[in-house]
Amino acid sequence: MRNHNGLNKEKGEPKYTCPACKQTGLLLDASDRSPEGCCQICRICGFHYLPYIPNDSFSPIKDADRKWGEAWKDLGAEVLFDKTPEERVEYFTKLQYAFLGKYYYIPTDEECLNRTFDVELLFSQHGYLHKSDSARKITVKCEDGRYWEFAFETNTLLYLDDPEKNFVVSEDNEQPGSGKPARIYLCVSEYLSKLSSGERQYRGFEIGIFPEAFGGVYSLDDECVLVGLDKKKYCFDIVK
Repeated sequence: MRNHNGLNKEKGEPKYTCPACKQTGLLLDASDRSPEGCCQICRICGFHYLPYIPNDSFSPIKDADRKWGEAWKDLGAEVLFDKTPEERVEYFTKLQYAFLGKYYYIPTDEECLNRTFDVELLFSQHGYLHKSDSARKITVKCEDGRYWEFAFETNTLLYLDDPEKNFVVSEDNEQPGSGKPARIYLCVSEYLSKLSSGERQYRGFEIGIFPEAFGGVYSLDDECVLVGLDKKKYCFDIVK
């Protein structure tokens, strides 16, 4: 979850009403669509327009101001800028999760720790549908000679020889007429990502999947080699 640059901007006195908390927390009018207006943050509740601009063509989130206000109240309606800069960051992060949790399933810390989250819902809510293909296999080879083979099935939590070594394979939906193959993603636990190279890693991914449920997401369009916490290499591949 990203922090907002406006958390550190303390100059200026708010004059305008925030559409989320209905209090005087904005430096510019809420209808201001200049870069400064779009990027401003409410000093009271933390609401910010980008990327949550309601009724705007490039915003995927509906009723963002109302939902943010609800999330703020759910978390005690604390005044953001009454806090220290460090406390603001912590509270702002909680606000973002509370807000996005009104639109998406986001696993709790306990669910992530115990691997009890709803894997199918976690992926399908972002358009990654469950698929199985008897013509393909998921293979994993360890440099010490160990080998695992799984039926090709997406949105399914799979394990190697240790519960900490777990992963999920997911696949884009092919776009008819695009001529491009569907991309395949490898979502792995921290055990398999912490020491691995970031060369094939997606730095950003869907809310709830990374960094909440998994330690890293990598391209599995072809062979992907990761390093476990045991410092051994694990080679993931899709074979026919």
